[in-house]
Parts: sequence; structure tokens; C-alpha cells
Amino acid sequence: MFCRLVKVSGFLLLLACAPVMALDNDRQQPIYIESDELEVDDQQGVSEYRGAVRFTQGSIHLQADKVVVIEMEQRLHKVIAYGQPVHLRQSLDDDKGEMRAMADKIEYLVKDDSLVLHGSAKLWQRGNEFSGEEITYHLSTETVVAHSDKEQEGRVRIVIQPKTEAKDPATDVEAGPP
Repeated sequence: MFCRLVKVSGFLLLLACAPVMALDNDRQQPIYIESDELEVDDQQGVSEYRGAVRFTQGSIHLQADKVVVIEMEQRLHKVIAYGQPVHLRQSLDDDKGEMRAMADKIEYLVKDDSLVLHGSAKLWQRGNEFSGEEITYHLSTETVVAHSDKEQEGRVRIVIQPKTEAKDPATDVEAGPP
């Protein structure tokens, strides 16, 4: 059994309000949310979606076991997605590819304009890969901070793709000095 929510609360802003990362037209697209269960507490400002949660808005796709949306003073404060794992993907502006993330828990913090990935976290962006126990991705600056699990002697791992020189489309040769 699937529930569709008419009053979406603040969840529609999940990543769609990230100006640098999101495709411009993502914010103009309809929002689709499916889950097995939904519980809304308007007085507390909390909405909870449970069971095979799927969120889609334009190029944004999120899959989780449970999503909690927290509002403060009728404004989106935080979105927390839980899963084994949570999957997130979104197309980037200017044909910069796709951002993908995966973790046991992903938080979207509105005030900080950031994603925090907890537990077996992985982030892929522009061909580069970051993994660690916790990753913070600052949306407006596109910066990444990763931490390992020191108690389990884990390590942060990064794969950085080499930069390629731009090609001149008129001649299909490498641009630059002759």
C-alpha cells in the first residue's frame, strides 16, 4: 500500500533549494513521494515517511527506508533519511554530470546548506569518489569534509580523476598554446 502526500511539508525543499548543485529546473518540477506509511504531526512540525520511501523531483531521486522532515516556525529545518543504505542522486548544472551519495543515514541541514552522510558513507561527484564513516558536503561551495571511524581504524578514501584539457570544438583538438 502506497501513500501519496498532498501536503508535502518541507520535504519538497530537500536538495531542490541547493543553488549550485541542483539543476535550475528541478525546483520547478512536480514532487512525487511514495511510502508505505505516513505520519504528520503539524503541531510538532514533524512528518515521518516509513517503508520503501521514494522521493523524486526533476533530477533528484532519493530512496530510503524512513525519512523524517523537521520544520521549525513553519520553515524547513532538517531532513533525515535512514536506510540500509539511503541512495541519493541528482544531476548537476552545466552538464557537470551527476552527484550520487550513499550512507546509512543522510541529513540535509538547511541552515548550513549541507548534506551529512553517516555510516559507510560514499559520495561521487564529477568522477571523483569520497568514502569514510562520515562525509559532509557543503552544497553552495561544493566542498567535502570526510572523517574515518578512528575506533575501528578506518580510513578516508578518495579517488580523484585527472583533469583533462579542454578541446576546441571547432577543430576537435586540444586547446592551449601551439
